[in-house]
Amino acid sequence: MRLSGKVAIVTGSTRGIGEGIARLFCAEGAKVVITGRDKSKGFSLSQELGRKSEYSARGCLFVPGDIRVKEDIIRLKEEALSTFGSIDILVNNAGISMPQALETMTEAAWKGIIDIDLNAVFQCSSVIGQQMIKQKRGVIVNVSSIAAYHPFPGGGAYGAAKAGTIMMTKQYAMEWAKYNIRVNSVSPGLIRTPLTEKIYEDESVTQARIEMIPLRRIGRPEEVAYCVLFFCSEESAYITGQDIIVDGGLTDNVYQGIPGRIASNKS
Repeated sequence: MRLSGKVAIVTGSTRGIGEGIARLFCAEGAKVVITGRDKSKGFSLSQELGRKSEYSARGCLFVPGDIRVKEDIIRLKEEALSTFGSIDILVNNAGISMPQALETMTEAAWKGIIDIDLNAVFQCSSVIGQQMIKQKRGVIVNVSSIAAYHPFPGGGAYGAAKAGTIMMTKQYAMEWAKYNIRVNSVSPGLIRTPLTEKIYEDESVTQARIEMIPLRRIGRPEEVAYCVLFFCSEESAYITGQDIIVDGGLTDNVYQGIPGRIASNKS
């Protein structure tokens, strides 16, 4: 088990990619603290994962809260420490995407996305990172997006927040290397989750998206989770300040649709 005995906090972990990360971490021997605003799902998931853990019910703890609220982050940290005694890993996964053109976006809408997708990454890292500094060890992984690399129609504040997350990752990595804290990020592409399921109910949209992706399929939450696991394991002990794109080749396929270029083999 690659995370045996490690204590990990995963934000936004009651569904989707965050849930996939929590499940994989438990399977790899970690004691996992999940958090989110859905109390019913959170307690249910923590009980399920706790039963599967070698640490029994103590293997997974749910702490309800809103990561936009600093007091909730402090409580998350304190409950993790009182239950497990240390914090080895923080995965800043929580985020939202509300597509809207900048020309019609209100200040309130902009702030709503920035508060969760960027400011909360800073707040969680700063509060929970203090324990890692005290321990002189730790790993932080931030979940960004391929939207950090290219604008898309209606991207609004989302891409800006995710681009900021990658730069924040690099900044923390540089500043906290002296404390033996590694900080990296993962940028998912098109991943099928409960939040995106409505999109994929339209078969024509699903097929059009698949045709854009060189690997010819939509990604799964566990495929992002395995990349996060790599960054949190000793296998990446000499890697910090990096971002890995998990998108089936979509980002590098951006020029394939330009007229006049030689088309790639789509067979």
